Amino acid sequence: MQITRSGRFVFVAQWVAAFVLPLFVIIGRGLIGSPLGWMMVIGIWFGLLGVVAMYIPPILTLFDGEVRRQGATRRAYTISTWVVWIALLVLAITIVDGGDSGGVGSA
Repeated sequence: MQITRSGRFVFVAQWVAAFVLPLFVIIGRGLIGSPLGWMMVIGIWFGLLGVVAMYIPPILTLFDGEVRRQGATRRAYTISTWVVWIALLVLAITIVDGGDSGGVGSA
C-alpha cells in the first residue's frame, strides 16, 4: 500500500467529516447566506440517516489490518472519500430551499 499525506489525513478526518458535513448541509448553509426553510426540517430527518451512512466506511476501514497499522487509507478509498466530501460541499451551496410562498434561492 502506498501511503500519502492525503491518505493519513482522510484516515483521521473521516471520523469528523461524517458528522460535520451533513450538519453543514442542513444548518451551515445559513452561515453562507442561504435561507433555511423547509429543507432544514426535512434535512434533519434525512441528515441522521446520512450521518449513519457516512460512518459505515470508516468502521469498515478498521477491519483492514494494514490500513489500521499504517494509519492511512488506500488510494482508491482516499479518492472516493474526497469526491463525496466535495459533492456534499457543492450540495450545501447549491441546494434550493422551498418555502410556503414558493422556491427560495440557494447561497
